[in-house]
Amino acid sequence: MENKKQITADKSVVTTKDIVKASFKGFVKNHKIIFAFIIIVAVLVLSVASMTVLVNTENTPALLVRAFFPSELSDDSFPVTFYSEYNPDYDRDNPLAMYNYYYYPDNDESAERVYLDGGYYIVDEETGEDSDITLWFFIETAANFNRFADIAYKVLGVLAAVGVLLLIFAWYRSFKKQELAKKEAYRKSHPRH
Repeated sequence: MENKKQITADKSVVTTKDIVKASFKGFVKNHKIIFAFIIIVAVLVLSVASMTVLVNTENTPALLVRAFFPSELSDDSFPVTFYSEYNPDYDRDNPLAMYNYYYYPDNDESAERVYLDGGYYIVDEETGEDSDITLWFFIETAANFNRFADIAYKVLGVLAAVGVLLLIFAWYRSFKKQELAKKEAYRKSHPRH
């Protein structure tokens, strides 16, 4: 019984917790780049997971449309510039009513706004030909999103390449340390006379 007390009271006894703690400290010290890469990957995984949660909520698609929706639209086929404003009273069952569209006659911003009924602009009064301005705004929204996605893919590609390069560099440093340690061990075991 006294032997057991002596063993547990002895400070030289190494526990599993101490071994794991020392191993982790050694890993962090010897592999700082790999540890940083693991942290970066963890942050990216958490970011993707949180974005997935946000996208799956009910109002997020509307928020994404608002983020990429243009505030104005001009085209050579129309004599005026069209503007959009967010309609906070829109019905969620009718997402096309999320915006009100208007223009200024003769592009004179001091004139009163002319709101488009249902998002349609009458191109030719005589024939009644009209154009769906809502569609043009959503086409421009899709173009804005595609530009953002192209940039995001390039940034993710660069981050992936940097991650691979960091792993290669960390492996190389680890390999060089092992080689130097082997050479040093050989030198110590075979001293010169």
